[in-house]
Amino acid sequence: MSGNVKGCGGYSGGDGEQSAQHINKTVNIVVFGGSGDLAQKKIFPALFSLFCRNYLPQNINFFAFARTSLSQEAFRKKISSSLTCRYSPEQSHCKILVHEFLERCHYVSGQYDSGKSYDEIYAAIKAVSGGMPSENIFYFAVPSNVYMEIASGLICAENICEKELANSKLVLEKPFGRDRHSSDLLTEALTGVFDEKQIYRIDHYLGKEMVQNLLVLRFANLFLEPLWSKQYIEKVEIVWEENAGVFGRSKYFDDYGIIRDVIQNHLLQILALTAMEEPASLSAEDIRCRKVELLNSVKATLLDKTLTGQYGNAVYKGVMVSGYTDEQAIPDDSQTPTFARINFEIDNDRWHGVPFVISAGKGMNKSVTEVRVKLKAKGNSMFCSIGKCPEPNELVIRIQPNEGFHFKITTKSPGDKLNFAIKDLDLSYIRAFNNSVLPEAYETLLLDVICGNKELFISSDELQVSWDILMPVLRYLEEHKVKPETYPFGTVFPDSSK
Repeated sequence: MSGNVKGCGGYSGGDGEQSAQHINKTVNIVVFGGSGDLAQKKIFPALFSLFCRNYLPQNINFFAFARTSLSQEAFRKKISSSLTCRYSPEQSHCKILVHEFLERCHYVSGQYDSGKSYDEIYAAIKAVSGGMPSENIFYFAVPSNVYMEIASGLICAENICEKELANSKLVLEKPFGRDRHSSDLLTEALTGVFDEKQIYRIDHYLGKEMVQNLLVLRFANLFLEPLWSKQYIEKVEIVWEENAGVFGRSKYFDDYGIIRDVIQNHLLQILALTAMEEPASLSAEDIRCRKVELLNSVKATLLDKTLTGQYGNAVYKGVMVSGYTDEQAIPDDSQTPTFARINFEIDNDRWHGVPFVISAGKGMNKSVTEVRVKLKAKGNSMFCSIGKCPEPNELVIRIQPNEGFHFKITTKSPGDKLNFAIKDLDLSYIRAFNNSVLPEAYETLLLDVICGNKELFISSDELQVSWDILMPVLRYLEEHKVKPETYPFGTVFPDSSK
């Protein structure tokens, strides 16, 4: 690998000065929970992809820490099964890259509540880096109930100095608490040990190409600006569907449910980017201010119309699929929703009166995430006088899969009669960008952590206000003991048009 670091920048993008600062710096990335699925399937493959693209500092090393006892050889074999050379597909070159990457990967086993374990982590770092000053990035790929054990262990280790701690970064995976109170306690505890500027809260949806593209769509296309308000928009729907259950995550999911797991983070972030005002710049602070401003004006409405559901067993694609309460570790009487549809309104001049409807569900008939912006019907159309009123236009922003924009317009069907047809102006990423390889979300986010760019991460005040938005919904469901409606796995129910 060369010493140049490319691609740093988040929204600001580019090479140059932001990259150059990392050329001579030693960076160590330590993944707590390093033997788990997230590390194996997402984190180390993302780091390997960045390594293949020559986007990482020359002096970089990777460490995994977990309670599982593994030899270095066994650990490297474990993660190698998930490494893909999609950026360097030539087989012989791929093998060389895998070998070079694995040589930089190290494993330390221990206990999260053992001070000795953290001494061993720092000893391993110093052995590999030759005792040279380094920046340490600690990735918490573990449940949030052990965050403080790890943070405390890191600062209490005997062989760490204050300067090294000041140069450290913490990367936190959701969930950030279970409600506003627990979230505040976690934030207060962590910021009592590390500065807020050192904390990177990952929401991997913010690393997705189409979520980042929301700002470009909104603010780089003049024709959309006059349309983007209550004057022309009837309704906005944000839809998240997954044709999978909670396999392997049953205990976690039953504690949190679909509202906390998906809506509180991923979908409220998408709502903020869809509806906020234009930031003064692409800086993390200016983007954060606009998102917080928007979220402060959002409230859930029609609480008695909030729909929750729970998937039941069904034959899906010729296979019998278990219902939610048949999953391992799920109580038979669980009331945890696997589907929710919530109505929101935004109390500001641009959006007052426009319903924003967010729905999220597991066990659906397909996997898709998209924003549907439904425009109002054209009033007093001359075509209505002959019984052919045009249907309203709709802009669909497909976040995954098959990323792209689809604008539904009314056009005349060919022929000698006046008949309408609804057709798509289709900007599919695959076709528009010649089958370009889109970076995975974790690649984008991990590179930004290394470069110190915080545009795509959740700030503490965004976290607070997102909980404030949803706490009335969660309290209503709990106080009224709302029982989720059962729907068969693989269904199109509940219909979001209702």
